[in-house]
Amino acid sequence: MGSDPVSQVYEHFLLLDFEATCEEGRKIQPIQEIIEFPVIQIESSSFKECEQFHCYVRPTKRPFLTTFCTHLTGIECVDESENLSTVLEMFHKWLLHRNLIDLNGERTCPWILVTCGDWDLGTQLPSESEYKGLAIKKYFTEWINLKKAFAEALGYFPNSMSVMLRDLQIEPIGRLHSGIDDVRNMCSILKALALRGHIFSPTAKISKAISSTFPQRVSQKQLFRRKKGLW
Repeated sequence: MGSDPVSQVYEHFLLLDFEATCEEGRKIQPIQEIIEFPVIQIESSSFKECEQFHCYVRPTKRPFLTTFCTHLTGIECVDESENLSTVLEMFHKWLLHRNLIDLNGERTCPWILVTCGDWDLGTQLPSESEYKGLAIKKYFTEWINLKKAFAEALGYFPNSMSVMLRDLQIEPIGRLHSGIDDVRNMCSILKALALRGHIFSPTAKISKAISSTFPQRVSQKQLFRRKKGLW
């Protein structure tokens, strides 16, 4: 293991970990909704945090949190928060302010989103956006799954973030299933893998951005098959 992180293809990593509505022992209906939207920007030259975006999100289909959800995430109330459509607009403006995208939404430098698993950007955001008729920007369509990066670097696939922290001998920060704390722990894992000489590359993508702004019907069968968004 080196004392400095290896040089990377990307100048910035944006680590993201959604929390969503949930019920104990069953699939929430009609759809899971994002309730926490945390992102931390890391510079690849130092692997230090340079900025963060953090918003709670108000669900609109079932505008309340179950007791199980509150116990799991620590989120008690999102009544005064903005809805997902507004938070997505806020995030887009934040990217503009950070000079990470231009007015057309194109990247101005090499950066990529990083998640812990493929659920956040491969399942939750596309399915909720489709259900609500929201557009998905191009920068959400390709990402690094930190678990797959870990497997590439160490040779075996971790079942959870807790396994990665344990095996990399990293002391966990904060509360499990607090989105912002999860992202902070992901930052530590990202740096630890870079110190081991791992060069990060995209591990997943969806075929295209969703541009429709009109609600599309989602069958009950499709909803049933969507995975529950827990670790």
